[in-house]
Amino acid sequence: MPAQQSQLTRFDRALATFQRGDVPGARQQCEKLLRSEPGHCDALHLLGVIALQQKRPAESAELLRTSLRLFEAQPAAHANLGNAYLEAGQHEAALLHFDRALELQPDHVQAWNNRGTVLLKLKRAADALDSFRRALQIAPRHLRALNNCGHALIELQQPEQALQYLGQALDIKPDYPEALCNVGVALVALDRAGESLPYFDRALALWGDFTDALVARANTLNALKRPEEALKNFDAALQLDQLNPQLLTNRGNALLALNRTTDALASYDRALQVAPGNPTALTNRGNALINMNRFPEAMQSFAEALRSNPAFGNALNSCGGALSRLGRHDEALECFRRLVQATPDFPYARGNLLNLLQMHCDWSQRDELSATVRASVRAGERADMPFSFLAVSAAPEEQRQCARRYCAEHCPPAPAALWNGERYAHDRLRIAYLSADLRTHAVSFLMAGVFEHHDRERFEVSAISLRPSDDEMARRVRRTFERVVEVQGQDDRSVAQQLRALEIDVIVDLMGHTNLSRPGILAWRPAPVHIQHLGTPGTMGAPYVDYLVGDRFLMPEPEWSCYDEQPILLPHCFQANDDRREIAPHRPSRSEAGLPGRGFVFCSFNNSYKITPEFFDIWMRLLHAVPDSVLWLVSDNELARTNLKREAAARGVDPQRVIFAARQAYAQHLSRLQLADLFLDTLPFNAGTTASDALWAGVPLLTCPGRAYASRMAGSLLHAVGLPELVVDDLQQYEALALELALNPSRLASLRERLAANRDTHPLFDTAQYTRDFERAIVAVHARAARGEKPSPCILGPL
Repeated sequence: MPAQQSQLTRFDRALATFQRGDVPGARQQCEKLLRSEPGHCDALHLLGVIALQQKRPAESAELLRTSLRLFEAQPAAHANLGNAYLEAGQHEAALLHFDRALELQPDHVQAWNNRGTVLLKLKRAADALDSFRRALQIAPRHLRALNNCGHALIELQQPEQALQYLGQALDIKPDYPEALCNVGVALVALDRAGESLPYFDRALALWGDFTDALVARANTLNALKRPEEALKNFDAALQLDQLNPQLLTNRGNALLALNRTTDALASYDRALQVAPGNPTALTNRGNALINMNRFPEAMQSFAEALRSNPAFGNALNSCGGALSRLGRHDEALECFRRLVQATPDFPYARGNLLNLLQMHCDWSQRDELSATVRASVRAGERADMPFSFLAVSAAPEEQRQCARRYCAEHCPPAPAALWNGERYAHDRLRIAYLSADLRTHAVSFLMAGVFEHHDRERFEVSAISLRPSDDEMARRVRRTFERVVEVQGQDDRSVAQQLRALEIDVIVDLMGHTNLSRPGILAWRPAPVHIQHLGTPGTMGAPYVDYLVGDRFLMPEPEWSCYDEQPILLPHCFQANDDRREIAPHRPSRSEAGLPGRGFVFCSFNNSYKITPEFFDIWMRLLHAVPDSVLWLVSDNELARTNLKREAAARGVDPQRVIFAARQAYAQHLSRLQLADLFLDTLPFNAGTTASDALWAGVPLLTCPGRAYASRMAGSLLHAVGLPELVVDDLQQYEALALELALNPSRLASLRERLAANRDTHPLFDTAQYTRDFERAIVAVHARAARGEKPSPCILGPL
């Protein structure tokens, strides 16, 4: 400070008082000095510094501006005025004064460092890094500049380089909380979140009220799927910063992960009171409302988020998913198109777009998108959901990689297992079925008979219901269980703790990665044995799922390495079937079903996303070759109907020959299905329940298997019903055999007769035998666990 000679001694005394830490005394001396000489710029400067230290940035700025009006060429005063503006959030003004300070004194280390801090606030991380590096050129061991270089490099997505600077800072000062916190953040950015927690813990041990460390630790715990612990950190941080909208939003995310949806919604609403229009809070609020089935309000939240930021990826993704569930497919498609255009690398964006296009049978981008999604999966990226990817890739090793990546992010193993080798002494083996589909749903259509046939003298059978329901099928299956535990709204750990408290021996998960699945429950390892069955036709990609139910045809030994579970190979067929499946007594006429009065009926009632252009080409060639024939498909959505009719016309087929059947009640559907002559399967995703429906209704089915589980299901069913000749080796044979059966009525009639006879004599529809085989498998794998053995293949022969 350029001291004025007339008052040099009095100001030096005030400065010395300040440097000794007697701030009130220094302030009193400066105020006394200014009463005698109001224009003393050094005293005004020092008072400005004192006001800034005491968190009065507006007062500080006024004092420093007055000092600079008296003598402008003060680099330290400009730097401190920059600090005052920085504290007040006036970042552009702060930058002007740091720049002026550096014009006057180019080696002003603090000005370079604080200038970089302002630039970080202005989202100019590259310029900030340059400023911090200029500070280090002057003072290579400057702690704050070293830490801030690390911070800037994290913002620039260069965490490896960030760790180098942060390491230097910690070499100088191992107990530097800010640097410890930034090391943790850098490790999270490197997908090493598990290593980051000790750094946050050390930072908080040094500085208990370190808000940034509390928030970073909480966000990391959220990412590690430990929301209960994250919530404690968020609540602690909010005690220090109650009006932080990001904190409130992230706290809502933790509550949402704990299925505390009402509390999550309240947290998002608080965030929006502080920061109206915040797109993140609005989007997550919409997600909470979706979980509460409040779709109109959710859509309003998504719309507000997109008005605030039309290219906001999370909002586009959530809005697209909600629109798809509402059946507003054209709007959903537009959302996903905008998402991929705005943020091509948004997690699962291309996969969601591809899945929606496949649902609509829009193949215009199929080849390009499929290749991109598969390449991304192979690269370990978040490209597609495990279930939808089954219709994209025929390679089981790619399906496993997709499932593993999804599980690692969304449902990793819990930090501590609930079951740790304890031995139970139960009179009956305790089985629990985990499902959201104990209702009118394909899984219950298949498993209802198994539930009813369980040997109650040997097994105690419970259901863990993820969604309540009260339709006719729900009432039927619920009667079969000794215990039904409704767990909707409970977090994964709480459900797992109930399973552990019940001392369940074997959990059979009937969900996999299907809608409303809860693999996070199994992640807590609540039981000795976890089995995946029926829900997802493929691997879960989760280390806490022990077994996958299959059979010798479905899971040939060379492919076992493509599954993270050990195989349970049942002696006849992987799929359960209910031999009480009702076929409505009234069979509609062809006219009532919308079919022409005569002509061969090719049928494929698979979901529309399973139809590929390769198979549609074959089907259209069959229509060309078989006069008066038609193709009968399920009516999934209007866009699919429009697109498939257009595709037929493009192949020279009258679109009227592609006929769509509306969905109807199950018994009526099975009765109607009997009007089909031949069911044509798809690849890489076969018919599952739809295949056994066709066979139960007496309709022969033609399939061409691949390597993966999902592409071998129909072949397994055909072997189990005694019609292996309908399982062909390639698409040429598939087309040739379909044509022969269509043109050779006697051969087709012979197949139908055999199918009708075999339905009552072969294993496919023998529910009691299937149940005994399944029970044998459960007993065998549980016995291994009881002996302390690791899961290994369980191969059952016929009795």
